[in-house]
Amino acid sequence: MLKTVRSPAYRRGDRKRNNHFDLIITSYLLDTDLTPIQRDWVQTMQDCGDNLLVVINDILDFSKIESGNLVIEAQIFYLRDWVLILNPLR
Repeated sequence: MLKTVRSPAYRRGDRKRNNHFDLIITSYLLDTDLTPIQRDWVQTMQDCGDNLLVVINDILDFSKIESGNLVIEAQIFYLRDWVLILNPLR
């Protein structure tokens, strides 16, 4: 029977740090010699982890909006460039 060993951070519930660690490990795994099935599983794990981080960040953004702590940064961008990127048929 396999025993799962959890780090102290995991036991404390520091999920965001653990998800980041898991993504780093899957990146290293993808750089090793894997069978096609193993590679598919690891790639699926990495994709799921990436998507989970997007959801967590979106939830944190909504929390900032609700609490009034959202800071909007001013960024210079050129609308014409974005239109050409998004509509390459012109």
